[in-house]
Amino acid sequence: MALFLVGSLVLKAPWLFTEKRFHPRVSRFGRLAAPVTGAAFGFGWTPCIGPVLTSVLAIAATQGQAARGALLMAAYSIGLGIPFLVSGLAFGRLSAAFRWVKRHSTGITLASSATLGVFGVLLALNRMVWLTSQFRNALAAIGLGRLIRIG
Repeated sequence: MALFLVGSLVLKAPWLFTEKRFHPRVSRFGRLAAPVTGAAFGFGWTPCIGPVLTSVLAIAATQGQAARGALLMAAYSIGLGIPFLVSGLAFGRLSAAFRWVKRHSTGITLASSATLGVFGVLLALNRMVWLTSQFRNALAAIGLGRLIRIG
């Protein structure tokens, strides 16, 4: 109950929902408009993608085999790109799903913030190794232990 109250207070804090934007005229870049816009989009996503990409790059660099590292990077790129491609190609058919997400955005935000809070506590208590071993045991118990060795 306390978590719900805290989550409700956080959701009602309008300063958490502010953003700063600038609207450049990318048309002035001519043929470079698309790459410049893509670079700006990538720069904005750096905090989200950065830690995962860094981990994948570190694993790929320490594999000792260029082909295996390239395979890891290809899998990462495909995993990152496919949801965007599918959403774009199926936008019309996914409009009902997008409406559902919009209707339930408060609940989704509460669940996401609670999950992030739990992970924050686990990180602060240095219990991520414990969580990883629990996930590993659960995957092995349901017959998906081979997923542990991917990569």
